[in-house]
Amino acid sequence: MLALGILIARKLKGLEDIIPFTCVHWLLKDGGWRFVTAEDNDAEGENAVPDPLHEGFTHLRQVYYETDADYQARFSVPVLYDKIQKTIVNNESSEILRMFGTEFDDIIDPKYRDVSLYPKALQSQIDEVHEWHYDNINNGVYKCGIASTQEAYERVVTELFEALDKVEDHLASTGGPYWFGQSLTEVDIRLYVTVIRFDVRDFSATIHF
Repeated sequence: MLALGILIARKLKGLEDIIPFTCVHWLLKDGGWRFVTAEDNDAEGENAVPDPLHEGFTHLRQVYYETDADYQARFSVPVLYDKIQKTIVNNESSEILRMFGTEFDDIIDPKYRDVSLYPKALQSQIDEVHEWHYDNINNGVYKCGIASTQEAYERVVTELFEALDKVEDHLASTGGPYWFGQSLTEVDIRLYVTVIRFDVRDFSATIHF
């Protein structure tokens, strides 16, 4: 799931004054994600700034190596960082989303504590929906783009559009506006961040012959 979903959960749970965020530069190069510099004039937004916690750090990989000098996996975003312990807490978007839903309830404004993105009564259903949403939609658009054979492409693009049709039929049947009717949950956030980009970016990258 994209970093956008984390920012949505941050807003919904009233965490904006508790968990600040910094945007890396949008252009991914050989060195991996890098922090914006004062010389950059193509990275807009008040959060697109140099690393505010590590003077001299130019790339996100340096934050990873600070946490684990022997780190050998991907230098991915988003990253949830503990500036007191000076360590990365988590770099998996779905897990950070789940953490934002409950882990900070003791310190947020009470009015946000009732915002439950993973309510107990719906947890098994949410987990079931996540499984096919992720495989066929969230990750499905990428599988279409990297398919190495026509046969593989035709299989995954069919799965993608069948899944999108299934989503549309379900939403039409619930009365909405959310997947579970009136209850906004993780499902809506994770689905939204893929669907909102589909027409403007993923569709053109997905459809090829």
